[in-house]
Amino acid sequence: MGIGLANLIYVLTPEAIVLGGGISAGFDLFLPSVLEEIEARVLPTSREGLVVRVAELGNRAGAIGAARLAWQRFGSK
Repeated sequence: MGIGLANLIYVLTPEAIVLGGGISAGFDLFLPSVLEEIEARVLPTSREGLVVRVAELGNRAGAIGAARLAWQRFGSK
């Protein structure tokens, strides 16, 4: 995951990376190795100020997003 994120950092230069879905359940377990890979593979100037966080909604984000979309489309009619 760290290698993939390093590649995305070079392409997108994000200010933050938010990880959600099923992977968010093990965030505390893999975060140190992900940060280590990013540090080893991404130049300091390209990762300056970068924040890696877990999504607040965790694995429920997709279901909540779908429900909100349905509410926006059909709830107000």
